[in-house]
Amino acid sequence: MIGQLRGEIRVLRGQLEETEYLLKQKIKAFKGSKGKQKKQLDRIEQMISSTKDRILHIEQYLNLETTESELKLEKEPYTKSDIPSKKELSADKIYKSARQAFAQNDFETAREGFGQLLKRYPKSPQADNAQFWLGETYYREKWYEKAILEYQKVIEKYPKGNKVPASLLKQGFAFASLGDKANTRLILTELVKKYPKSNEAKIAKQKLKRLKP
Repeated sequence: MIGQLRGEIRVLRGQLEETEYLLKQKIKAFKGSKGKQKKQLDRIEQMISSTKDRILHIEQYLNLETTESELKLEKEPYTKSDIPSKKELSADKIYKSARQAFAQNDFETAREGFGQLLKRYPKSPQADNAQFWLGETYYREKWYEKAILEYQKVIEKYPKGNKVPASLLKQGFAFASLGDKANTRLILTELVKKYPKSNEAKIAKQKLKRLKP
């Protein structure tokens, strides 16, 4: 049941990302307008942003990447000083602090934490997840080229990790956001071929169906 719900949430996130992209294109077209249409588009954009935040929280609740203790941590206020110093050797604490920063949209601090973990603990159990979330920080800031490169590191450095399908999927979405249909199709097809039973493959299939030639 939880697995199915996770898959549905990921599908919804994919649809939201596409809707957001199309909406922004429309907003650009109405950029000079002060009429009712622009206000309506602005309201829709706010609703999409709010929905994405809610989905992120649900994903965390379902333990896609977060334990119950991390969820409790993410609700607490924090400052950049909460990222452990170099003298502290706990990979778990670094990871949790970086995830907390990510959950609160402080992507710069999150990158600092994930980068610190990868540098000090490249073989830790959290390393592949940290590398994936490092890519996510760039993806959230729409720095798609950089996100693609970071996702590729997950695929190459941690080929047996559980984040490879997700990295391929997000690479596909990143290429789509850049308007590169050829690479979008190539990456998503590879995902479906290598991980046919994964939830990510289901999302990739739907995305491929919506791609125009």
